[in-house]
Amino acid sequence: MIFDICQQVASHFDMEVHSFDELDSSNDFAKQNTSAQSKDALIHCRRQPAGRGRRGRGWDDNGDESQLFMTLRLKLDSPPQPIATPIVGRMLAEALEAQGLEDVSIKPPNDIYLGTQKTAGLLCEAVSEGPHHHFLVGCGLNVLAAPGDFGFVSQQIPVDKDRFRELLTHFVSGVLSARGDLTQSRLSETHCDRLRELLIRHPGTEFLDIKSDGSLKTALETVHWSDL
Repeated sequence: MIFDICQQVASHFDMEVHSFDELDSSNDFAKQNTSAQSKDALIHCRRQPAGRGRRGRGWDDNGDESQLFMTLRLKLDSPPQPIATPIVGRMLAEALEAQGLEDVSIKPPNDIYLGTQKTAGLLCEAVSEGPHHHFLVGCGLNVLAAPGDFGFVSQQIPVDKDRFRELLTHFVSGVLSARGDLTQSRLSETHCDRLRELLIRHPGTEFLDIKSDGSLKTALETVHWSDL
């Protein structure tokens, strides 16, 4: 199901699609196969035994094909900025909310939660060659925690092709619509307002506010999102 829907969504947005049963890392494949002429693409696989999280942390599949591993490759006019990662996080959170899921939150720098359970992780990277720039959005999403569940959620929401297609389409559409924002040095007021809400909603969060430059305020200090 996941395999077919990724191909359909890529076709809908006129993106290249690269489908594999297994990749060590979809982000690594994207980086190794990106050139100045590369267009937007969706790379996905059923299994990812050597996936990478932020700062080289492991990001492994659980072996039962209940997870989505993919990378979106976007062509940009200028280099992506540090505020790009929280923007992408917002888009994924809103795609989950659009499916009626409640208590969606973000745990900086790159985790999406439903209630107290992590349901997705992001790894955003830049590839530049002279004046040519690409932005890679790696995403690992827990699609099935157990038969009949949608992600790691307590709500019993059945997985079907239409709902998963809607979720993935919403996410890809959101990232594409924010393409111009990814190269800006500051977050818009709309981004700040939405991210603030998603941050504060996370259980046990220490973050009280987010500023337009991507800095996060706690009770004791201010730290930039990209430094976490």
